[in-house]
Amino acid sequence: MNEQKDKLTGKRKVCFILFTLALSIAVFAFYRFSLWIGFLFPIVMWVYLVGLALTAIVYIVYNRGFLRKGITEEMLPFDWDEEKKRDFVRDAERRIKRSAWMLSLMTAFFATFVIEAFELFVLPIFNGWF
Repeated sequence: MNEQKDKLTGKRKVCFILFTLALSIAVFAFYRFSLWIGFLFPIVMWVYLVGLALTAIVYIVYNRGFLRKGITEEMLPFDWDEEKKRDFVRDAERRIKRSAWMLSLMTAFFATFVIEAFELFVLPIFNGWF
């Protein structure tokens, strides 16, 4: 049973990575397409910037600043009953799983900014060397 769960978790991780990669490529492709259409580029750039900022803020707030991550039932107050402790720990795990799509979106936006920053600031330095 535990072996099946490990395989399922591994498959989910691979699917998550592939989904994030595909989303990153799609976001970057749309960004590149917006460069060809002059008036669209500033709009897309601001939407991406605001989208990244809002997604990061919502992700952190939804997961309650990750203050519950790594907490076990033994670490919780003694005056809480066992059910309340279990619910507290499960809620933290549930929130991280339910917000994984936001992490994919943040990664896609961030990858676009990193690639563009690399092209704007790093490649011109090495332009004369090759």
